Amino acid sequence: EPIAFCQELHFSAANNRRRAALDEALREAVAWLHDPQRSGVIQIGVGRLNVQRRLEAMRETDASVPPEQRQFRTITQEQFRLLCDEAGGVSSPDHLLAYLNNAGIVFHRAGLFDDRIVLDQSWALDAIYAVFQRDRCYRQLRMLRGRFTRPLLEALVWQEYGLDEQKLFISMMQSCAICFRHRPGSTRAD
Repeated sequence: EPIAFCQELHFSAANNRRRAALDEALREAVAWLHDPQRSGVIQIGVGRLNVQRRLEAMRETDASVPPEQRQFRTITQEQFRLLCDEAGGVSSPDHLLAYLNNAGIVFHRAGLFDDRIVLDQSWALDAIYAVFQRDRCYRQLRMLRGRFTRPLLEALVWQEYGLDEQKLFISMMQSCAICFRHRPGSTRAD
């Protein structure tokens, strides 16, 4: 069934005008999403559930160690398929990955960031949101009319991240339409 809930409203963040209407629309949308009559109960097989639990355990284990020792912020497709094989009962790793992405357990967009799967979304989101912090980056980006390069973001907010991580963040920002490539013909990642 295609998604049928759509509502247009106007809200001003500058003066909080129509805030009550926004809050009410959000409550209605959440209620619609959680209505069991609309979508029924989602069930997954034991093998898929085992993979999901294993991914969640990897993320939780990683969260318990210092940031510089974390190993499972992302995993490769090969690692994911190995987890599926070890769990057994997963007929289609691709369908399971789509389910896990749609459920918000992982973040994955085919072809982006070397097709890696992001397990620790908060790590990636923290880095992305740092770009919008007024005291660290906002003023410079505003002066540049919103234009930036990866090296500029590295200098302003991403010093603790490696080149591959920075490219992953930019790729994630592009996939979510937070930013876009200014020069369509340009393929420079730096």
